[in-house]
Amino acid sequence: MASSIPAPATFARLHHTIKYIQRILAEVHKNFSLLDGRSLDDFFEQEKSKQSWAKRMFVDHKDLIESATPPEEFDCHLLYKMIKYMDGLAKYNDPAWESNAMDSIESLVYFVFREWDELKEGFVLSEQSLSRRLDGVQDALVRIVSKIEGRKGIDLKHLKVEVHKEFNSSLSTSFPYIYKVSSQHSIHRMLVLLYKQLNRLNGKSVEAYRKETFEIRSPLFAFTPAEKMMLRKNICPEKMPIRLVFKLLERVCGLERQKSPAWSEKSDRMEYLLTRIIKNHQEIVYSAQNLDYDWPYELFQLFEKALEVTMKITGRTNQEIMKEMPDEPVHLNEAYSCSVLCKTLTSCDSFGTISDPEPSSLAATPPASLPSLESLSIDEINIACLFQAVCSKGPAVRTLVTVFQSFKGDIAKVKSGNKKKLGLTHDDEVKMLREQLCYDLLQECRKELSEKYNQASAKLASPVTWSLHPAHKKLTIDKVFTEPEIDYSRKSMKRVQKNDIMVLMQNLKAMFIVDSYDEATYQAKELISDILHTLPRSTIIITTKQHAVSYIEMKVFEATGSDCMLLKVQGFGEDKQKEYVRNFFQLTLTSATSASEKAEADKMCTEMETYLDSLDKCHREFVSLPLTLSLLVILWQDNSKSAKEATTLTRLYQKIIRYTLKRFAPEDSDVRRWILALGKIAWQSLNRSSQCLTNKDEEKLMDLGDSLGLQKKQVLTAVLQSTSEDSTLDNKNYWTFSHNSQQEFFAAEYLVRQIVSHDKVLSVMLESCKANKLHRYLQVIEFVAGLLALEDELSLERADDIIGLISDQTPCAFEVIKRLAHDISSENEHFHSRLKNLFQDKELRRTLDNFDPDCVQWIIENTAIRVPAQVMLINSARSVVKMKTLLHTLTQKSSKPHIIATIDNMNDIEDLMTFIEDLFELSVGYTLHIQNSVDLHMLIRTWNWHRPLCLRFPQILFPLLWWELKVSLMAADIKLSSIKFSEDVTHAVDFRRGVEQLGLEWVADSSLDASEVVVTSGHVGE
Repeated sequence: MASSIPAPATFARLHHTIKYIQRILAEVHKNFSLLDGRSLDDFFEQEKSKQSWAKRMFVDHKDLIESATPPEEFDCHLLYKMIKYMDGLAKYNDPAWESNAMDSIESLVYFVFREWDELKEGFVLSEQSLSRRLDGVQDALVRIVSKIEGRKGIDLKHLKVEVHKEFNSSLSTSFPYIYKVSSQHSIHRMLVLLYKQLNRLNGKSVEAYRKETFEIRSPLFAFTPAEKMMLRKNICPEKMPIRLVFKLLERVCGLERQKSPAWSEKSDRMEYLLTRIIKNHQEIVYSAQNLDYDWPYELFQLFEKALEVTMKITGRTNQEIMKEMPDEPVHLNEAYSCSVLCKTLTSCDSFGTISDPEPSSLAATPPASLPSLESLSIDEINIACLFQAVCSKGPAVRTLVTVFQSFKGDIAKVKSGNKKKLGLTHDDEVKMLREQLCYDLLQECRKELSEKYNQASAKLASPVTWSLHPAHKKLTIDKVFTEPEIDYSRKSMKRVQKNDIMVLMQNLKAMFIVDSYDEATYQAKELISDILHTLPRSTIIITTKQHAVSYIEMKVFEATGSDCMLLKVQGFGEDKQKEYVRNFFQLTLTSATSASEKAEADKMCTEMETYLDSLDKCHREFVSLPLTLSLLVILWQDNSKSAKEATTLTRLYQKIIRYTLKRFAPEDSDVRRWILALGKIAWQSLNRSSQCLTNKDEEKLMDLGDSLGLQKKQVLTAVLQSTSEDSTLDNKNYWTFSHNSQQEFFAAEYLVRQIVSHDKVLSVMLESCKANKLHRYLQVIEFVAGLLALEDELSLERADDIIGLISDQTPCAFEVIKRLAHDISSENEHFHSRLKNLFQDKELRRTLDNFDPDCVQWIIENTAIRVPAQVMLINSARSVVKMKTLLHTLTQKSSKPHIIATIDNMNDIEDLMTFIEDLFELSVGYTLHIQNSVDLHMLIRTWNWHRPLCLRFPQILFPLLWWELKVSLMAADIKLSSIKFSEDVTHAVDFRRGVEQLGLEWVADSSLDASEVVVTSGHVGE
């Protein structure tokens, strides 16, 4: 998806936010209702005799209100009206309802209700904009509950927890969020087209047209303040929200009045078609989990019928109308920012009503050249971030929002205290405004801090965690300002329970970094699962070895209904490697270090940098990983000659373990015995999918250490990690391996001893793992091969056995084969000869899904694998652009590769087009997997039409994306020769009609998938 399109988890959160706005409004009504079981007539007669006119608003809901139906089942519109007119809060016309201060339950209720109405179109916002608005609503919902607790003296903590839990609760695997994104954009685009074709304004404003045509005193009475602002600022319809475009279609396009039967009675009239389109839009909004798979096709049919009616009304042809189809923005943030801006620009008159802002006199003036957000100082940004966390709705944050929006180029909207327009055109004026606003921000921040932390309840609490435990007092505001990271150590968080942490973190937007998930204990993985379920506002970065990726993807999807963003760690580049080495050596120096010692350290550092420059490509990849480079530097500081010999992962771990333990036992044989004992434990733990030692394991190591004269505490701490910071011999303490690769190396040491001393066969020892978990042991197998080679014990039979284990056509196996070839093959003739015959009489898989291009290239060049006549390479566009060498190799071997490239980002399109053009002479086929209409429009405009365009759509989106494709082709006015579909495509008759509208004949192609389309222009072959 385009980078600005929200992620699936954000949409899941959007659905639950909409749901819980209704739930919290129901809670407000339950606690403040004045009905007390009375009928509507009795209530207004006894309580609201001077507001009897308001009773008319509830006539249609009289039976529902007077029934035993719980408020949780009421519509949000009804709940809001009941809260405002029938509950014991401020009067309906009290300024508190629409106050910008957001410090009363009335203003909070108004805010979440307004957001509820606007968030129904949240699918067309960007990820950042939608997330920010959901953050605000979530904060407001919790504050409403707190207000209820304070006013009523009740405990609703459970409700706060439920709100947060439900924001990211589990969704079914059928959650088709890509349909929701594309359909919202398609609906918006279609309504804008109809408005531009049918409106009768003839250059007049909406306000002037309605005043003259219908003689209405307040021609914009049906529009919200934000909508009035957009109309008066003459915002183009492409940037208007769906609900506003629909209102305009109802009122200025010559259609029947809104309550006319034409809007509800089934027919082919435009009014009824618009009703159906909006109903489809609403169904999209409220369907969190269930989706009718006929919706895309129904929406496609509605669009087609609406265009036919438009042709009749305007007398224009389909092609003429389609060519004027407006471009759809990637997102509509601007349309939805107007409502936020409107709050700050509206003013209250003496009667407490909201008056509309005057039209901006700067509308036609281009914005001044302004500094970017980065021009703010670190101190200013730190203050801003702090106050967004601890004083989320105070004046300081509102000032902050104003400052940030101003410096992003929207300064024309900023007003001074007396509502005077600011016409800034010079850098000096901009600088003065910036300094004044930042000064105001700092003053407001100091004031709010003083007020917040002078409260009695805050006197003994940490200002960061709000915990009353004395250890938390060191987590101060000063630390937030001065330290980039706060150490939540075991001691400071010792008495905080997991449930308390969850509640604490729900008040912040937190980021969790989970390093080495594959090494985590069961309890740690359970905690991570809890975080996924209960903290929807958090971001979680998880690192793991490749074998655990699919498991994590499954867990994330179960918890959030969304997919992970998968990123491969590339490691340090050459410059970063040197910088890291310099920093590492610098850390060894202290104030007590002598000048000669410093000179020696500088010399060693320079020598290591020179060594890094001399490495070939494979060795360079080896030291690019931070952990590997760290271990290498440690060895270099001890013995640079020995470090230079650590050219493989096996040699590096062998040397680092011996370096670590040599100070405990002068005899290498004693260390060796202890390592083998630990290796057996590592192997047994690995088979239990555990990284922890049992009590019996610990006792065995202790006893063996005693018998060998090793100091038990020191030797354990040298290679293992303890869970206790106080005492490593604590009964409640347990030991773990430092990281998974260390455990795998020790396990390999044990397996090699079994192979060499007891003639065991590796494949037999791994027999139980072959069925479904062999990929989990690939690193162990790699270490075993490396150790056998180092001991000159890698015989022909053992080489055959190891190669047989790794001769699997999977991405992980290909990577291991390539590394072993580099590490062992040149030194071991048995392994080298067997490797050359690897995959003998086998053919490369015809479909390679997400394989590393370099590894595939190496396998083809260095093994006996045969290349089939056709190979399909499925990968992201970013990986495809790295396939140049591989594609040359495949075509030289008379293979015809076909690439299916998934477009994940609009930027991918340009890079992919350049790549395809550079390899134009090669016989390579390309199918582009498009998932949204925005990317599709850009692709049509940039494609080189001298070659066919092969497209693949998600099955559920096929009707809508076909419609968008047809529109884009017409708008681009491309000379086409043919469009091919699969013979199995559903609703073929309707799609054939679209082909005919383009002046072409339908062509069925049995070789195409049901979701594929091939578009050929008249330029192909020229």
